[in-house]
Amino acid sequence: MPEQFILLSQISCIKGWDEKTQSKIYSNEIISTKDEDLIVKSFKSTKPLFNGKYNKNAIEAMGGKFNKGIIVLEGENLVEYFMQ
Repeated sequence: MPEQFILLSQISCIKGWDEKTQSKIYSNEIISTKDEDLIVKSFKSTKPLFNGKYNKNAIEAMGGKFNKGIIVLEGENLVEYFMQ
């Protein structure tokens, strides 16, 4: 990361691998895991694998991993950084 940036927002999402469909899984990006629902999907399925408040056991059982991201302003550019 650059030496100077402005933090604009923090977001959370799920990323991982679904063994059943042999494909990556992903979720919507949310700000609050307590107030907002995650919708986790597989790239090979149209039906959500999970829909609801963050539940570590349920997410990990389907191959998902919690990711925390930040949105920053670097000069004139908006940039997202994710940490797993």
